[in-house]
Amino acid sequence: MIATMPKAARRARLVVLVLGVVYLALAVAGIVVVGWGEIRESDPAQLFGVLGVSRLLDIAHAVLAAGALLAAVRGAPTAFAAVATVAFTAMAAFGLVAEVVGDAGDPLHMTWWNVGLYLLSALTCLYVYTLRVKAQEEGNHG
Repeated sequence: MIATMPKAARRARLVVLVLGVVYLALAVAGIVVVGWGEIRESDPAQLFGVLGVSRLLDIAHAVLAAGALLAAVRGAPTAFAAVATVAFTAMAAFGLVAEVVGDAGDPLHMTWWNVGLYLLSALTCLYVYTLRVKAQEEGNHG
């Protein structure tokens, strides 16, 4: 089934699969750093010395990872990409506001590195969504 798929559709599934694996690794590593327990305001922690982490952010990363992995396996990468583009953009916007205003009211403990990661992820999802058009063209001509 995958071998008969247009190249762009296979590429979209692969990109979403990689995105899912990256966010699953971030979720697991974040849980290792922050721990698992009561979801409440906690002291700021950093993953790899640059990415801000918190229990809430670990949950968000895990949900995004699960959605991406499920979409890649089930063959719905563009559906995931459409929703995730909005989610990553919202997370980047929240992080941007939190960094500009100050860290006092940020329960997620984001850093500029988080903002950059989410913007890059949003652009990646936008790329996956544009592959939909290419896959349709390849399907019609191939």
